[in-house]
Amino acid sequence: MKLYINRNQEDVKGLFGGSKGVKFSLNCRIELDQDEKNLVEKYKQWDLTVHSFPTTSSTTARWSLADMIKGCTVTCEGVGALFESEEEVKKACANTKVLLNIMNSFGGQEVVEF
Repeated sequence: MKLYINRNQEDVKGLFGGSKGVKFSLNCRIELDQDEKNLVEKYKQWDLTVHSFPTTSSTTARWSLADMIKGCTVTCEGVGALFESEEEVKKACANTKVLLNIMNSFGGQEVVEF
């Protein structure tokens, strides 16, 4: 699985054209290899939640695996918020990769040493 991240910024103009700062956006898209696609199809996991986050309207937005393949965008108020969102998406994708590995492991045995 590959995660593609695009960071963008846009000047925010006031009513009379004055600057009101900058807003930032983070676009994320994942790409699955054929084996990963086969696993997702076999276990019908296209609706699997990859990432969820609170929105400004006190609701929770949710990005499914199918959404992430198409590409998703979140708008952030500052660079710090953009960084936090990006880190959360990376962790969510790492967890999704673990789930794909688990799907691929059925019928096998895992040995864990401590």
